[in-house]
Amino acid sequence: MPRWRDALNLVADLVFPRSCPGCDRTLTGQDDAWCRQCAEHLLKAAGADYCPRCGLPVGSYLVNPSGCAACRTNRNRLDGIARVGSYSGMVGEMVKKYKYGRRQRLDQALGSLLAAAVAGQWWRDQVEALVPVPTTWGSRLHYRFYPVGLLAAHVGHELSLPVLPLLYVRGKKRRQVELSHSERRRNVRGAFHLRRRVRVGGARLCVIDDVATTGSTLCEVARALKRAGAARVYAATLAKTNPSEPHTWGA
Repeated sequence: MPRWRDALNLVADLVFPRSCPGCDRTLTGQDDAWCRQCAEHLLKAAGADYCPRCGLPVGSYLVNPSGCAACRTNRNRLDGIARVGSYSGMVGEMVKKYKYGRRQRLDQALGSLLAAAVAGQWWRDQVEALVPVPTTWGSRLHYRFYPVGLLAAHVGHELSLPVLPLLYVRGKKRRQVELSHSERRRNVRGAFHLRRRVRVGGARLCVIDDVATTGSTLCEVARALKRAGAARVYAATLAKTNPSEPHTWGA
């Protein structure tokens, strides 16, 4: 890099100091987008083995394209899933800051992580468009922004894919975060509907969400899209919870 650019970066760091999205430590012009410690944590999280259909953590010897023992016994309508990490780790902490702490500036960093997770999937080249999980106006007012919509916009930009708000919510009685695992599937059953004049026949789509807990929301969105004629429905989420973990937020 030319010396004048080094000097320019130094001035920029002094006037507008950058911080690591993971720990808020001040970065300098010599640092990448993350501090070294957070980058190491993210690499470890992203490298963990998980089921390619439901996202649950599994041992490498259990990784199978048809799914793990857990999702093979349940009706999983997803054709594949990409995730960044576990909700119990650093990725989950960042989601909490972003969504519940209303740190909207994390949308680009988290969106880049999610884009990289999708780019590493064998089905990446099949995907024709991204579909953000829709939310109610009540949820938008609660969070004061649309977290999943911002994430999808960044993923679409990095992967050169259109982001299509194909669905809306009607009939969802309560927020998923208020419910037990057994109640979540009933709460979203039949709650997602295609917008008028939308046609998805034969389409190969990827649903975007921030957190998957039981997977009920993602599977119900996939069900709505496939009933409308979508050929394949994949999913991508920042964090996936583990049933063995204590109760956590998510959908």
